[in-house]
Amino acid sequence: MKLRALFLLPFLFLAAPSIASAAAPTCTMQATPAGIVKGDSFILKWTSTDASGGSIAGVGTVPPQGSANLIPTQSSRFVGTFTGPGGSTTCSAIVVVDNNGPTT
Repeated sequence: MKLRALFLLPFLFLAAPSIASAAAPTCTMQATPAGIVKGDSFILKWTSTDASGGSIAGVGTVPPQGSANLIPTQSSRFVGTFTGPGGSTTCSAIVVVDNNGPTT
């Protein structure tokens, strides 16, 4: 009688370790006041989360949160781009400049 040995190798399934993806950044931007008379200033304020920094057209490189006191010569839309490990995002604010000045 011949004996046959049957060997069963257990299958070993290894799950790839889960890699937590970085959160996508978010941002908000606000112009206060949203309407000014030419020559007046306004405050541009921005806040971003999950971003390491950014830039705002017309302002330059900015930290994730901050504000700037600006005096535009015309109505403008300020667009910010904020970047972090999870990607990038944009936000904007508009300030309207009255070139005619206040009426008295």
